[in-house]
Amino acid sequence: MIFESELMRSNIAFYNEGIQVSSSTTYFLQDKDREAINKILIDNTIVASTDTIALTDYSYGKKVYRFYIYIAVAVTVFTIVLTMFG
Repeated sequence: MIFESELMRSNIAFYNEGIQVSSSTTYFLQDKDREAINKILIDNTIVASTDTIALTDYSYGKKVYRFYIYIAVAVTVFTIVLTMFG
């Protein structure tokens, strides 16, 4: 709990879900506090690992869905035309 008390003492905003996985605790910290956090880790010889939550690129997904809709409409129109004239 040294890390958490040092964060509070340094007025660094953080979020902790309180869930411990394999004797480690996950903290959510802001990028703007990176230098201060690194100093806390080094000064207190705390070993930390970093994990970054991957963000979803919604614009790419939107393009993919739009492409699928175009294909579905094209196949539907082609089927209708083929049944009318074929």
